[in-house]
Amino acid sequence: MDKKMVPEVRFKGFTDDWEQRYLGDLYKKNIEKNKNQFKEDKTISISSMKFNRSGNGAKESSLSNYKVLRIGDIAFEGHKNKEFSFGRFVLNDVGDGIMSPRFTTLRPIYHQNINYWKYYIHNERIMQKVLVRSTKLGTMMNELVVNDFYKQAILVPSSEEQRSIGELLSTIDVIITLQQRQLDLYKKLKKGLLQKLFPKDGEKVPKVRFADFHDDWKQFKLKELGDIQTGNTPSTSDENNYSNNGMMWVTPTDIDSLLISNTSKKLSKLGQSKARIAKRGSVLVTCIASIGKNTLITEDASFNQQINSLTPSSKNNSYFLLTQSSQWSKKMKYIAASGTMQIVNKKDFSNIETYVPSLNEQNEMGLLFKKLDWIIILYQNKINKQKLLKKYLLQNLFI
Repeated sequence: MDKKMVPEVRFKGFTDDWEQRYLGDLYKKNIEKNKNQFKEDKTISISSMKFNRSGNGAKESSLSNYKVLRIGDIAFEGHKNKEFSFGRFVLNDVGDGIMSPRFTTLRPIYHQNINYWKYYIHNERIMQKVLVRSTKLGTMMNELVVNDFYKQAILVPSSEEQRSIGELLSTIDVIITLQQRQLDLYKKLKKGLLQKLFPKDGEKVPKVRFADFHDDWKQFKLKELGDIQTGNTPSTSDENNYSNNGMMWVTPTDIDSLLISNTSKKLSKLGQSKARIAKRGSVLVTCIASIGKNTLITEDASFNQQINSLTPSSKNNSYFLLTQSSQWSKKMKYIAASGTMQIVNKKDFSNIETYVPSLNEQNEMGLLFKKLDWIIILYQNKINKQKLLKKYLLQNLFI
């Protein structure tokens, strides 16, 4: 059996070769005009394949010249980007509607399994080969040469295998959508709590507090909350300063989450002897160029000169300060904007003023936001895993 006639991954029970089909046997050019069947609320945005209920700014009188896009029709969107080198096809799975006449659209000649074809026809790995031979460079974007498109051949599985593939990929998308909604809800909850559990500018108490806490929050400079350091860089020309299994050496590019437990570069024992080291539980804040990116280190770590660290004293809670650090960031960006360079030096960072409650109240707030952040991280990780699974399947379920 020619391995090129079957995909790398298949459902159990499917063994037949995929059939070669010419696209001209599958699609025809869609020339259906609107003729006032649909109003502006049925305007479809091709880039997102969603209804734009307010239309796209076109006059009502021009809608009769718009193309009708039926369920299962595909539209060619010719803008190039990193993901799509020659443009892309987008299948209409949202409902009958209208679209701008500047897009080329095609209609299936016979009934197709939408759940399968919306993924197949959108797959860059497959369709790039087709589009190389059937597009030309237009004034603003690539244009589809329909007659050349008809001449291109693709491999198509049986209708039963199409159904199985489409159902699997659609199920994964549903899971991603549901998890994304949960993630958005928890992010919204956190945003609301940040607004209510921390005092507004000029105030000494927040709008909402935990039970039994009534005292005013007290104003401190950051340097009064713990030990502050500016990082440094052991010589990169000396390879002995760095090791694959050494101490974390944090740079701004490593800071992409609230907690950091790994870095792209690490310091050897020699490098550590030349570095500035912050203790586990310290809050790191970027102070040059990308101002105000914050993270909490889960183990002792070193960091470069673009970062300041605050190691909390025993009177302050690390996670509370991490959560509050988003407020520091706003002040830092204001300080940086007032200077000639995008920089907040150690002195200015140390003198930033903030209000903090008692340690007991900090502990309560820190625990709450820690739990909330873990839930957010959990959902984000679930989404990332589902997206990786989908990517793998898109690469291996199709030829």
